[in-house]
Amino acid sequence: MTIPSEQLLNIPGIRVLGVKYDEHTIECPIESTRGYSMCPTCGQKATEFHEHAQELELRHLGLCGRQGMLGLRPKRYRCRYCEGALTTTERAEWYDAKAGCTKAYAEFLLLERVNGPLQDVAKKHGVTYDVVRGILKRYLRGEVEWSQIKALGLLGVDEISLLKGHADFVTRLSAHDETGKPIVLAVLKGGEKKPRVDVLKTIPKRLQETIKEVCTDLYEGFINAVEEGLPHKR
Repeated sequence: MTIPSEQLLNIPGIRVLGVKYDEHTIECPIESTRGYSMCPTCGQKATEFHEHAQELELRHLGLCGRQGMLGLRPKRYRCRYCEGALTTTERAEWYDAKAGCTKAYAEFLLLERVNGPLQDVAKKHGVTYDVVRGILKRYLRGEVEWSQIKALGLLGVDEISLLKGHADFVTRLSAHDETGKPIVLAVLKGGEKKPRVDVLKTIPKRLQETIKEVCTDLYEGFINAVEEGLPHKR
């Protein structure tokens, strides 16, 4: 059975235009199939194709031991509702242009931080320290879309230093989904207890019941936050 390249990449709304590979890298030029962009001026859909924007080189999850790279030329569309026929570039949620990678790869790097410091993660995967640190900072969020999650299983709370040494801390909340796959739920700015307690208290009852175990550092601040945010899990 032949599996389409789009299914292997697991990215919505794209078409693979070709595949090139060597012993180290798989490169795929791709294009969007959405067919419009949202005009920032009037809020309407712009559907008249105008031109391609500059190509983005995006790091993606590897395949068969090879590094994955995607080449995307975002499409620019002309808005027929605005005077002067303004043009706007399409955007998609599945990539992070500033980091130069897909969101799937960014989440992979966030999870890799479990196994070592930022410098080691960057060196292991051939990206710069600033890229990994930038991804962490852009993923700072104190709210979680719990409606998109079916189960938590193992819940993890740990602290990460964004800078070399011991400064500029963030707290990462992670879990295993219903298939056992590790996922990053939130990255909280700072190392204070209150943000940790607040986000733990937002976990719906249906998901609290799926938590089998909570894993934290032995630092008392983490343990106290879990006991206060999830008192039934003591």
